[in-house]
Amino acid sequence: MQLAATGELRVGERCLETTAGGALSLATCTGTPAQYWVQDGEGAVWSGLPPELARDMTYDHVRCLDEGMTSTCGDQRRPRWHYLMR
Repeated sequence: MQLAATGELRVGERCLETTAGGALSLATCTGTPAQYWVQDGEGAVWSGLPPELARDMTYDHVRCLDEGMTSTCGDQRRPRWHYLMR
């Protein structure tokens, strides 16, 4: 998997995509917000798709890449990702 400069997480010619419900799949790259990703300096990977609405989104108000899905994250929940260099 490679994070392209354009924000796509690519596996070969396909892109990682999330749905509003948090499911992940590989799809044809189209440049939609569901296929846009950014990694911050602490290892969190944020999605361009807005998070699901929740009761209190003061500190958790973005969608992030979690284990096998995307979820609402922010201050209280921030899964970290580390990559091995070959």
